[in-house]
Amino acid sequence: MGFCLWLTVRIINRQERWAKKTAIVLAAVTVGYPLSFGPAYTLVDRGVLPLSILKAGVYSPCFDLAFWGPEPARRLAWAWAEFCGGEFPLAEELVRELGEQRPDLMIFPSPDFVTDRMPE
Repeated sequence: MGFCLWLTVRIINRQERWAKKTAIVLAAVTVGYPLSFGPAYTLVDRGVLPLSILKAGVYSPCFDLAFWGPEPARRLAWAWAEFCGGEFPLAEELVRELGEQRPDLMIFPSPDFVTDRMPE
């Protein structure tokens, strides 16, 4: 918070060019990182990227939010992954794997998680 305030003062009072560029880069990273979870999930689902990039790599905060976050955040993360072209057999596999690793946890996807995606 203090850094943002300091950067704002640099931009407004001193009109330093480097401060403006820094603010633009920070805003782009802050917005771009969560938005890139959907395409990354799709690439993992299609076998282009290893699964470890989601579970323990760059996207582990997004992955944790998709599984352990509040219900609205989980729904948004999975909806974004689906919108970007991700299939859900990978997600179902991850739910089973997490259930085997931590049997004390009750992992239940939302009710429409599987039923809406099952072939009729």
